[in-house]
Amino acid sequence: KVNGKEITVLQLNYLLAQNQRLDKAQQQSKQKLLDDLIQQELLVQKAEELKLDRNPNVLQAVEFAKRQVLAQAVAGQVLGKVKDPADSEIKKFYDAHPLVFADRKFYNLSVFVIKADALNPAVGEQLNKSTNGDETTKILKAAGINYTATESKAPAELLPEPVLNQLQKMNVGDIVQIKEGSNLLMMQLKGSEAAPVDLATAKPAIVNRLKQESMQSVGSDTLEDLKKQAKIEYLQKFDEPAAATSQAVESSKPAANSDKSDNHLKSGLKGL
Repeated sequence: KVNGKEITVLQLNYLLAQNQRLDKAQQQSKQKLLDDLIQQELLVQKAEELKLDRNPNVLQAVEFAKRQVLAQAVAGQVLGKVKDPADSEIKKFYDAHPLVFADRKFYNLSVFVIKADALNPAVGEQLNKSTNGDETTKILKAAGINYTATESKAPAELLPEPVLNQLQKMNVGDIVQIKEGSNLLMMQLKGSEAAPVDLATAKPAIVNRLKQESMQSVGSDTLEDLKKQAKIEYLQKFDEPAAATSQAVESSKPAANSDKSDNHLKSGLKGL
């Protein structure tokens, strides 16, 4: 009890259930979770003393949180019915992505980040002749271009698909450029080493990926059905935002244009 207010077994069991979903290294002891509940209760009581539970912003936040939990609950109930993919689907996915599985590699890269408008044609021509990170560093310094540089050993699955496709065609020393916002990220290939993954090892990741895709499809279909059954009236409607311009992927040495894929870029850059 905290000032006479009970903390219940149900509250603790809820936290324990959430705790079990974490990696073992992140899991907390039962006593630590109980102490966290005590601290939370002390803060809740203070908030009630200050009448914050009547604050319009707090009431709105509580109502929004309640709606979000209910929406997630029904989504979980619907999406929980998604079945595991068949072995034939798993094999098909594996065969369709050789660069990530059967022909997987680790890529050693020198990564440079500069402002996109800092690179002019003259400097670009010099970079085309660079064969390693040291030469690239000298070129950028001589041109007075500010940069940050790191070394990265990246597995194929963490690289954006357009970049991965280009790396297959590149020689050691070649540079691939990615424009992201106001920055230009340059990855210079230092080398690569084979690291294939067989079907048995890849299966859990493929199952997870296919189930996620299936969940997205089921979720989208469910929402469409709900929309068709509902009567939706706009009392005020806003203009749609302009479509974001997808980021271009460019390469130098050899020069080649790659497919535009903003989602792949964002997910791949997180890996680097």
